[in-house]
Amino acid sequence: MVSAIYDQQSQVSSLQARTTASYGESKEAISAINKLYAKGYGESVEDLTETYTQLKQMNPKADVDELAKQTKLVSQYSKASGADTQEVLRGAQNATKAWHMSYEEYFDNLFTLQKQGGDIGGDISDNMAEYSQVLGQMGLSAKDSFSMIANGIQSGAYNGDKLLDFTKEFSISLNDGRMDESITEFSKKSQEMFNGYKEGKVTAGDMFKQITSEMGKMTDKQKEATLASNLWSALGEDNSLKVLGSLGKQNKAFSDVSGTAKKTSDQLKESNPFELMKRSAQASVSSITMSATETKNFKKALEPLQKTVKQFIGTMVKNMPAIVKAITPVVNFVSQHGKAITAVLAGLLALHFGSKIVSSAQLTTWLLPLVR
Repeated sequence: MVSAIYDQQSQVSSLQARTTASYGESKEAISAINKLYAKGYGESVEDLTETYTQLKQMNPKADVDELAKQTKLVSQYSKASGADTQEVLRGAQNATKAWHMSYEEYFDNLFTLQKQGGDIGGDISDNMAEYSQVLGQMGLSAKDSFSMIANGIQSGAYNGDKLLDFTKEFSISLNDGRMDESITEFSKKSQEMFNGYKEGKVTAGDMFKQITSEMGKMTDKQKEATLASNLWSALGEDNSLKVLGSLGKQNKAFSDVSGTAKKTSDQLKESNPFELMKRSAQASVSSITMSATETKNFKKALEPLQKTVKQFIGTMVKNMPAIVKAITPVVNFVSQHGKAITAVLAGLLALHFGSKIVSSAQLTTWLLPLVR
């Protein structure tokens, strides 16, 4: 227990040293982390503490409760998707800024995508740090972006990276002359929107939804294939047209994702009652944190006990020969006169129980269970 308390003090000091948190806030944070672990979240206290520390470094003004919730979401999503925790954290940090949303809103969408098979192996979340900025700058909302990713992968896109590469190239094609050369092949509405885009009245995201939606409705597949090839070489796979046609559609799964992150995180937490008991016991001891003064006083308070125990052991060792010498005759006597002692005890018991005779055999039968 003493060792655990010292370890806990070390964690508090480390968190304080690596972040802008005060001693009191660091102490509160370590307590919150232990509570998360006791409830079944995270692989270990150390992992949770590291994630919390990095979040605090990225968001120095955030309070303990907010950072603890963020720590839980990052840890549980990493567990669900198999994605690297550091990449998930970095992606979440950039995406929440790009889309001006909370961590919970971001993970509501990300967990929904993961449930639809859109982030196998964490290939989307690993790269969300880069692509959230591209998608956000295009004017695509988080809902539009996650819907697009889910639709593309469900329609047969090779992987999320390739799909997001296409989105990035689409944005570039609006400005490098490619769209200027091909816009007359599209509808009057698309042409008007493109003029509005060049005037700063229409976002790249609106253009993306309009163009992909129109191409998905084209009946002349040869024309569609030629346009796609000329505009976006990154979409060079056999089922590219099918994927392209799906991108502009809305995915109903993202219409209302509120609460998905919390519900899924709770479903993924440790549920084995014995493991939870173990975690709770560990967290209870670990929650005892002390300041430098308190630690010094605690150590001082232990000194009398340590001194007494040391003296007791020293006395035992010093007097061991005398103790052995005193006990040896008793042990020898019992071993030599065991039958006689048993007979005497049998007689005493007989007197106690009246006229009933108690044999040594019966006495042995009664006494054996008591001495085993």
